[in-house]
Amino acid sequence: MVDYLYPNSKILLFAKPPVAGLVKTRMQPVLSAEQSAQLHKELLEHTLMTLEAAKIAPLQLMVAGEHPYWDELKSRFTFDCVRQVEGDLGRRMSVAANNALQSSDSIVLIGADCPFIDKGYLKAAFSNLMADDVVFGPANDGGYVLLGLAKPIAEVFQTIEWGTSRVLAQSIEQLNRLRQSFFCLPSLADIDRPEDLKLWRR
Repeated sequence: MVDYLYPNSKILLFAKPPVAGLVKTRMQPVLSAEQSAQLHKELLEHTLMTLEAAKIAPLQLMVAGEHPYWDELKSRFTFDCVRQVEGDLGRRMSVAANNALQSSDSIVLIGADCPFIDKGYLKAAFSNLMADDVVFGPANDGGYVLLGLAKPIAEVFQTIEWGTSRVLAQSIEQLNRLRQSFFCLPSLADIDRPEDLKLWRR
């Protein structure tokens, strides 16, 4: 039995299967399709190791499609494997968040693209969710690497231009319109483009 810091909360880690040509495509042609898939695996496993060591909250691995790789990971890490629904990123996150919040005090959603999320960053996210409705971990490119919720807020996932530099700004506009409180953690880089590779290799 793992002794979590926030046992009644959850971390939702979104992951795609490591299929060449379907993941980290923006790294090409600097990396081959196979190298891009390997990078995706390295980032995901780094994130899983960080979460396992941090013992912050129980983990749900939100998987996009079936793949033998998930069983391999389950033999090495502790998590519940949950299938993502179909639809755009907003719908997939919204459904996952609503489902998780039915049995959790608060949740944090992350991807595997930001290896700089550490124990202290996660602790700060959950700590601030005790006072605010939403916590963002801003990304340097205008999106976010972390989203924390203390209650369901469907609008934070709606009318957002996913994959653009407007994601965080549009999300905050929605919250301001609804008069929902939020907190922004320090901005972090994610490993999404060829110029980011030097940060990962470092």
